[in-house]
Amino acid sequence: MKVVRILAAALAVATPLSIAAAADIPVEGAIYEPRPVAVIFRWTGVYVGLHAGGGGGFIQENSQQFPVPPAALGPSAPGNGTLAPLPTRVDMSGEIAGGQVGLNYQTNWLVIGFEGQASWTNLNGSTACIVTAAPPVTVTGGNCTSKIDALGTVAARLGVAFDHLLLYGKGGAAWANNGYQIKINLAPGTLVFSTNQLQWGWMLGLGAEYAFTNNWSAKIEYDYMDMGTRAQRFTDSIGGNVLIDTDIRERLNIVKVGVNYRFGVNPILVK
Repeated sequence: MKVVRILAAALAVATPLSIAAAADIPVEGAIYEPRPVAVIFRWTGVYVGLHAGGGGGFIQENSQQFPVPPAALGPSAPGNGTLAPLPTRVDMSGEIAGGQVGLNYQTNWLVIGFEGQASWTNLNGSTACIVTAAPPVTVTGGNCTSKIDALGTVAARLGVAFDHLLLYGKGGAAWANNGYQIKINLAPGTLVFSTNQLQWGWMLGLGAEYAFTNNWSAKIEYDYMDMGTRAQRFTDSIGGNVLIDTDIRERLNIVKVGVNYRFGVNPILVK
């Protein structure tokens, strides 16, 4: 029995000593590295940018019949007459250039934002107008012209983020500064009507934007603009005593490319 107690005591002392010694033995091939750092890009922030592009559209003019007094045609005019313009479509095309400012907020993969854009344009078009006349007026020809020298949008954006790539749709209000001219050649005179108007409508758009640095991104976007149908009164530019009441319907399709610089939240570092 005494021998058993001596062996048990010796084992109790030797066990922790052997474990401590084993811990001091180096393990061959072991490599210790820091955990990797994951960077999550975020679109949150305020941005400003520039864009350029082009597009086209049309206006549809539906004018009412109107009287033409002799005073509008000169002293040799034989008497009163009546003109009736037929419905006319004017197709427009041209280039645009401008800028934008906006705000994005990202939560998970969803990006919500608002954006305002304004563009200089030279969208314009011209076509022959067909005008019928009642004696004693005779029509020898006519021309209808339309031009947009500025347009813009104020819209909400909703997008899906795939890291540095953002796919988005947008919708809101659109405006365009329009100029119109109707020129009617008569025997024995010429009538020239013109008017200018800032028109509001609505728009829908689709786009894709890619961030090639933390602050800079490039985009491509398509916008459809419906400026509605509105009543417009034209006044002749010679005597001002001949009026045409016209309903004008306007639609536009615009494609633009641009760059944005973002001021906002830095990408998140996840360790």
